[in-house]
Amino acid sequence: MARYRLRFHLQEIDLVAGETLLGRSPDCHVTIEDPLVSRVHARIVVDGDSATIEDLNSRNGVRVNGVLVREPTPLHDRDRVRIGAQEFLFHLQTTGSRRSSGKSTGFLRNCESCGTPFPQELGTCPHCGGVGRPNQEEATLSGVLASSRPSWAMDLLFELIDRALSIGRWEDADEVMGRVAAALEERLAAGDVPNEEEYTRLVSVASRVAQARHSAKWVRWTAAVLCRSGRLPSAEAVARLRTVPLQDSADVVADLDACLRHATSTAITSGTDEASSLAALEQWRRELRQ
Repeated sequence: MARYRLRFHLQEIDLVAGETLLGRSPDCHVTIEDPLVSRVHARIVVDGDSATIEDLNSRNGVRVNGVLVREPTPLHDRDRVRIGAQEFLFHLQTTGSRRSSGKSTGFLRNCESCGTPFPQELGTCPHCGGVGRPNQEEATLSGVLASSRPSWAMDLLFELIDRALSIGRWEDADEVMGRVAAALEERLAAGDVPNEEEYTRLVSVASRVAQARHSAKWVRWTAAVLCRSGRLPSAEAVARLRTVPLQDSADVVADLDACLRHATSTAITSGTDEASSLAALEQWRRELRQ
C-alpha cells in the first residue's frame, strides 16, 4: 500500500488510511492558524494506493498546482496544495515511519517578525528566529505579503478582492485593499520590488475598488503607485479611475506628470497597448487640469 505525506517547510505530516481533516479548528488533524482558512477547510482521503483532496465548502477554496478545485480531486506525487496562505507539497513516502492513528496535529504559525509561516513545534522561525503570534486573526492576513512567497501571496489577496467585488461586498474589498497597500509598503521598504505583472494587476484591482467605492483615496493611492513605479496603467484601469470625482486633484496631476515623464523617456510604438495606455493617461491628466 502506498504511503503519503504532506510536507511544509521542515515539517512532514504522515497521511494514514482514511480521512485527514485540514482547517483552523483544533479538532482537525492538521490545524492551520490562518484567518484565510475555514474552521474545517478540506479533507484528504487515502484509500489503498490512491489519495484525493476535497474542499469542504471553505470561503477561499483549495488549489492543486494553482488550479481551484471544488470536487474530490486525485492527488499525485509532488502536487502542490494551497490552503489559505499556506502551501503544502503532497508526496509519496518511500521510507520512514507513519504517524499513529488518532489525533495527530500539525500547528502552523506565522512569524511575528518576518511573516514566514512555520510549524509550531519548532518554537522559533527557521528564517529569522522570531516567534509566532498566538492570535493571528489580524496579524496573518496583514503580514501575508511579507512572507517567503510574496508574489504567490499577493495573488491570493487579489483573488479575495476579485471575489468580494463579484458578489458586491464593497466594504470587504476596500478592507483587503488596505491590507495590500500596507503590505506593499513593507515589501518596498525591505527592497522587495514587485514585478511588472504584479504592478499591472495591482493597479487594475485598485482601480476596480476605487470605482466600486467611488473612493478618491484609492485614486490618489493608485496615482502615487504609478508615479513611484514609473509604469503605465492599462487603458481600462484609467477609464475606471476617471469615473471617480476628485475635489482636489493637484496631487494626482503631479503624480501623473511624473509617470508620463518617465513613460515618454522611452520609445513607444503606435498601435500598441502601451500607446493606448499613454493616450488614456494623457487624456485623464488634461481632464483633471481643466
